[in-house]
Amino acid sequence: MCCHCLNRREFITLTSGAIATLGMVRAAGAVGSNNWPSDRWDPDRPFLHPGKALRVQPILMYSTPQRREKTSWKSWGGVQTEQAANEEVARITGELETLQKEMVCPLDIRPVIKTKSPEQIQNLDRSQFDVAVVYPATGSGTLLKACCAGNDSTLIFLRHRSGPVYYWYEGLSVRYLSTDKEREDDPALGDISVHDVVVDDTQELAAKLRG
Repeated sequence: MCCHCLNRREFITLTSGAIATLGMVRAAGAVGSNNWPSDRWDPDRPFLHPGKALRVQPILMYSTPQRREKTSWKSWGGVQTEQAANEEVARITGELETLQKEMVCPLDIRPVIKTKSPEQIQNLDRSQFDVAVVYPATGSGTLLKACCAGNDSTLIFLRHRSGPVYYWYEGLSVRYLSTDKEREDDPALGDISVHDVVVDDTQELAAKLRG
């Protein structure tokens, strides 16, 4: 008989052994399944977020111009009163809270800081957060530079269609931002680049925070 061939008796012996082994495996699995904790899998349980939360500080810059006779006294933009600023704070807070729930990486969203004064924002302790998100609704270039100090960890969010239009949606340019091209002069905001700016899209903001 060929060494690779089996007779009927050998075949039955090997087959019976395989069936017995399979039965033992199934029995062990059944015993193991009885010991499985009932709460081991809960599809409604929140995801675990290993690692330290990213501390995010939103900063709303705005102005409240006062009427002056016989001169231009008001810029354009949708946030130029305290009421409009408070409404914008609520809008920003709601958007960031939504991102906080959606993102896999944990976020620690700090309360929105409102500022109309470079002096006020210059006293901000930047060691208390990891990244600033500046919302430049209105205000001067000096105020913008103060808000973006420590610019290695700053993003800028602009509104065009997602709420009251920001003056800096049009005012922000490569005069303030660095680009991928070489230039002779230094941009006003230092290392903040066109890639650190988001217009309207909170999902793009989320992607930059993850990065």
